[in-house]
Amino acid sequence: MTGGFFKECDLAMMNTVTLNEENVNSFHHAISSVIVTAQCFGLLPVLGVTGPNAASLRFQWNSFRAVFSIFILLGAGLNMCFAVVLMQSGISFEQSDGVVFFGTVTTTYMLFLQLAKQWPNLMVEWENLELSQKHYGYPRRLHLKIKIIATAVLTGALVEHALSKSSRITVAAAHTDNITDMFHHYFTKTGTYNQMFAVMDYSFTTATLTLITNFIATFAWNFTDLFIILVSLALTERFHLFNQYLVSLRGKFLPESFWAQRREEYNNLSHLTRTLDSCISKIVLVSFGSNLYFICRQLLNSLSPLDGVINTLYFCWSFGFVLFRTVTLSLYAASIYDESLLPKRVLYDVPPESYRGEVSRFLSQIVTDTVALSGMNFFHITRTLLLTLAGTIVTYEIVLVQLNSITIIGSNTTNNMTRKFYE
Repeated sequence: MTGGFFKECDLAMMNTVTLNEENVNSFHHAISSVIVTAQCFGLLPVLGVTGPNAASLRFQWNSFRAVFSIFILLGAGLNMCFAVVLMQSGISFEQSDGVVFFGTVTTTYMLFLQLAKQWPNLMVEWENLELSQKHYGYPRRLHLKIKIIATAVLTGALVEHALSKSSRITVAAAHTDNITDMFHHYFTKTGTYNQMFAVMDYSFTTATLTLITNFIATFAWNFTDLFIILVSLALTERFHLFNQYLVSLRGKFLPESFWAQRREEYNNLSHLTRTLDSCISKIVLVSFGSNLYFICRQLLNSLSPLDGVINTLYFCWSFGFVLFRTVTLSLYAASIYDESLLPKRVLYDVPPESYRGEVSRFLSQIVTDTVALSGMNFFHITRTLLLTLAGTIVTYEIVLVQLNSITIIGSNTTNNMTRKFYE
């Protein structure tokens, strides 16, 4: 009698899943437009992204997308090498920015190229889980949520990029008398591109290529955070659907076979989380590392006076945006861990007559297992990680302020000695 009741419930839930919902809100379809956008910048060069299902996905080294990705990877690596060469004239925080930025971008392209080989298998496993748990339905408006978040993050990144260029053009214009000299000063002296022109001669062609490379690199740097946010959102939604179903039956007498099936479904969700983590944990580590560095750098920059409205606006937007990305990423990724713990609240309310072996095993698994994304297992992304990051930033900032003071004192001493020598 009880088994028939739940079978009818499952059939009713399956009937609520329309074909349109299945097509639009499956993760493969929901994220396809974002991946296509990323591929315009050489990231995640997978074929079949807009295909009908995950089985259409494949990776080929000789495809145009893979070759294009490798080409941009080499360009970013070349810029990183130029930035390292520039540091030979003297190490400073300004010069280290180029090394860290292009080093991060180069590593990002390498990791997304590696992920492209794993993506088809990952998506097949994800799609199989969606089909096996189809009676829970698909996340409501997942495709819309992904598009809104992607639009917000990429628009914010575009505004930051525009403000960055505007602030440096303003500096270049203040030191020159005509447009030609202004652009020459902008490319060779303002700090954004000088690692390239410290090694190569300035020309219109090299300036244009450098401008394009920098724009692509900026997109890749921002997309790393966006990608982690989106996959975290999609996986959290799968856990949420599972938890909603359990909560609807809270406190009811249920047979042991019911809990055995729910535990198996939870195992599948946990396995998908571990598979996803094994694919993107390196990307997570790079993302948190670069964000931590640039937050500290922006805080250090805040100690220096800012000239002009454009520079002030750029600093406020840039610092606020990288902080927003870091916090948003942390909260979305931590939601996976939070949702993975919610079933235990239902299990605590299981009636005594239903509390048997399967319930005990299910509860033990939830309490003892850590279902979360990680940075190569150096850390797991939970809400407490934000507090750890805040403490780390404060510690690093104190060290950076001290190092910056020593650098300034050393520079002033050298200048004084030079003046005395020539006097």
